Amino acid sequence: MSDFASFSPAHRQTLELLRSAICENDAAALRKIQELSVFHCQGYFFSLMAARIKRLAPFVFDGIAVDQDEVVVLAARGGNGHDYDIRTRLTQGGKLTQLSLQRRLPQGLHIRAVLPSELSELALVELDAPLELAGGVRQFTDRTRCFENYLKLADPWWATVMMAGNRIAGFQVYYQSNVLVGGKLIVAGIRADMCVRREFQRLGLNDAMAARTSELIQIGSPAEFIVAVVAAGNERIKAWSLSPTWKRGLFRALLNCAKLAGPRTGRAAKPQDATALCGLINAARGQDELFVPYREDTLARRLSRLPADYAWSNLAMTQNAALGVWLSDEREIQEDSAGRSERRLALVADYGLRGAAGEEEFEALLRSACSDCAERGITHLSILSSDHTPGATTLKSIAEELEPYAFQCFHPEPDPTERPGLYVDAAYF
Repeated sequence: MSDFASFSPAHRQTLELLRSAICENDAAALRKIQELSVFHCQGYFFSLMAARIKRLAPFVFDGIAVDQDEVVVLAARGGNGHDYDIRTRLTQGGKLTQLSLQRRLPQGLHIRAVLPSELSELALVELDAPLELAGGVRQFTDRTRCFENYLKLADPWWATVMMAGNRIAGFQVYYQSNVLVGGKLIVAGIRADMCVRREFQRLGLNDAMAARTSELIQIGSPAEFIVAVVAAGNERIKAWSLSPTWKRGLFRALLNCAKLAGPRTGRAAKPQDATALCGLINAARGQDELFVPYREDTLARRLSRLPADYAWSNLAMTQNAALGVWLSDEREIQEDSAGRSERRLALVADYGLRGAAGEEEFEALLRSACSDCAERGITHLSILSSDHTPGATTLKSIAEELEPYAFQCFHPEPDPTERPGLYVDAAYF
């Protein structure tokens, strides 16, 4: 352990301010620290820092050190009895280029970037990390057949893994995307797929991985807008999260393919349909906050990422509606007091419709897709939408199950007058 006297005057001044901000819950000192910071997305990170200090206070300072990566680490004991590390990097003049607050990891655990050879193993970790839902329900997600394809469809992304020796104990995936917020085009960072194996849960690993992802964003991401989407029934994550929830209602509709199977309708799209498809998708999703209208080139790029599984021929279209289905072969297993059930899913990746005729044709396309899916042994069609998105009324009227989701973000929610809906790409789920 070092002490403050071992640092240069500029560093010492900044570090003492940081200790005051956290260990004395000094809001003025925290504002000064923000003024001294030169990393990305400061509004988000300092809102989060202030909320965490409030929740975990009082902190008792326990020393300062510099680790092997030249990161300055202030140690402190939180009011909950756990040990925490405040990690920062400083310029020669005392500016902060990185800042995070995380629960200290147990001995033998460390975080690093995922290796390409490890991607298939992440699906096994996810399968061993069930969601703890309300009512004592545990939900397991099996994406062993499609995990890497999710990453390809949602590119760009990066992932960190928590290592226990040579074994992956947990991971987090971070996606980056352009979004329209209040009419302004900005870069969003999406925190997704945070999973910890059951035997390593309740050790602070979620906290540590989130902090490390924060450091990577601060150093290498131009994101101005950090979000997370959480199942409304996920009690553990809701209790852990500190971000405010937007009021726009986001939901996933699960359609029972066998029960909704209807006559085949529509035709498979072709590249020459790009203009018409953009028009249909934009007519529906253009009313959703965050959605960036498709152009012919951006639609073509999306449909080139999984050429064998989600391409032009996977979009069915009529004159007034379009539906893009990815046969992802994802499985969801639920366990509760009544026993165990399993669903095999296909994913609606894109959809569009125009006017009243579009609503009718949209339902017909959904029923037609259910027929195709049922013949392939798929039990449910999964589609993500929001309360005020065109097509939502149809989805709510035919869905076997509706799952509400919370959209969490420190960015102020825009006025819903212009764009009352909410768009989240299903690939980030």
